[in-house]
Amino acid sequence: MLKLKDIITLSREFYDKVKPFDSYYGYEEHVVTVGACASIISAACGLDVMKAGIMGYAHDIGKLISCEKKDKTFHGLTGYEYFKSIGENELAQVCLTHSFPNINFKIEEYISYGKENIEKSKSILQTINITDYDRVIQLSDLLVNFDGRNVLYDNIKGRMTYIENAYNVNHKNIRIKYKNAIRLKLYLERKYNINIYKLLGVK
Repeated sequence: MLKLKDIITLSREFYDKVKPFDSYYGYEEHVVTVGACASIISAACGLDVMKAGIMGYAHDIGKLISCEKKDKTFHGLTGYEYFKSIGENELAQVCLTHSFPNINFKIEEYISYGKENIEKSKSILQTINITDYDRVIQLSDLLVNFDGRNVLYDNIKGRMTYIENAYNVNHKNIRIKYKNAIRLKLYLERKYNINIYKLLGVK
């Protein structure tokens, strides 16, 4: 797996190219905080802390490779295809899986990313063995919020409210995302006998 410094270098190179279409204010703060969150949770679970941190930093790199709104792409699939092309299969997987805490989703739940992109993503997901590293990154992404000024840890309800308002996601799909996120949190807590909100200092 690539080292953290390599991921940071790649991210900065890609960001320089996407700057003219920049809609990713707070990107670096988000991925750094997701990486830190993943490291904390992984430590409590007995997983590889550095590996989880690197995955957290890398999970959104597809947003820097192409501008979703301009190019009609989906960042999860873009990141997956990029890391696959350089032989980084674990990083490729987490780029794709982080958006789908339930891989048995309906296409319309993610239709804003484009039907063709989501159909292709779903097809790939059917061939993937989801690991607890995938689950830790999924949950970490759902626990890192932006309050307009700062990136911070938040509870799932707060994060869902932000996503609904910031990305204009319809309320029905937000409810589905919320239920999937709670199910994911409970899975990790029960399996590893931990309290994730307590670990992160989240109320």
